[in-house]
Amino acid sequence: MRSKPIQFSIYAMVCLLVSFTVPLHVYAVSYYSTGLLDFGVFFNRPQPLQWALVAAALTSSYAVWRASVVTVFAVPVLTALVTYNNWTLLSHFMQYSAVILISTMLFIATTVCFFVLPTREVLFNPELRWWLRAKRHRKSYPITVQFEGPTGPQVITETFDVSETGAFVPAGQLLRSRLKPNVGTPCVVILKIDGVGEFQLHGRVARCAEGNGSYPAGIGLRFEDVPNLRRRTLVEALEGQVASA
Repeated sequence: MRSKPIQFSIYAMVCLLVSFTVPLHVYAVSYYSTGLLDFGVFFNRPQPLQWALVAAALTSSYAVWRASVVTVFAVPVLTALVTYNNWTLLSHFMQYSAVILISTMLFIATTVCFFVLPTREVLFNPELRWWLRAKRHRKSYPITVQFEGPTGPQVITETFDVSETGAFVPAGQLLRSRLKPNVGTPCVVILKIDGVGEFQLHGRVARCAEGNGSYPAGIGLRFEDVPNLRRRTLVEALEGQVASA
C-alpha cells in the first residue's frame, strides 16, 4: 500500500527539481547568446514563460505532496509548460536536440504513468495518505456516533484509537446488520474526554473494517470542519497537555 505514496513523493521531488532547473536554462541561454554567464539575468530580465514554469512546478510539487485534488489541474499545466519551454530551447541548442527531446518525452511519460497507474487512488482516498496522518492515540474515550439518514443508527461505545482528524470505533454488531453505514455517510460525533469535556464534531465514515489482529471490527471516522481552536484543544487533550479539572 505504501508504494503508491512513495511514488507520490518521487513525483513531488521531480516537480521541485523542475523549478530549480528553470533558472539554469535561462543562464545557459544567456551564456550561449553572449558568452557570459550572468547569474542575475533570470531576475533582471524575467520571462513570463520561465516565471510561470517555476510557479507551476512549485505548485505541483506542493499539491502532489499533499495529495490535493489541485494535482489534477496543476500537473497537466506543468507538463504543457515544460513541453513548450523545451520546444523553445531547441532554437538555442539545436546541437542538443536529442537530449532535449528525450528529457521532454521522459517527463511526459512520467506524468502519464503518474495518472494512469493506481497512484491516482491516493487523490481520492485519504486513508492511503499515511504520511499525512495525524498521530493516533490508543486511548478509550466514551463516544456517541449518530449516523445521518432516514434510519441512521446510533453507536454508543468507546474509541479504540483517536487523533485530531478522526477515530476508530468498535462496531462489529452494526457492521453485520442491515443498518451498516456506507463509506462517506455523514455523522455527528460526541467525544468525551475526562477533565476536558465534550467535543461535538461533524464527521464522515472513512472506512468499515473487519477485525484484523489487535484491531476489532469497526468503523473509521474522519472529522470534518473542526475549528482551529477546538482542534488545538483536542490535540492538547490527546497528548495530555490539558490539566485535569
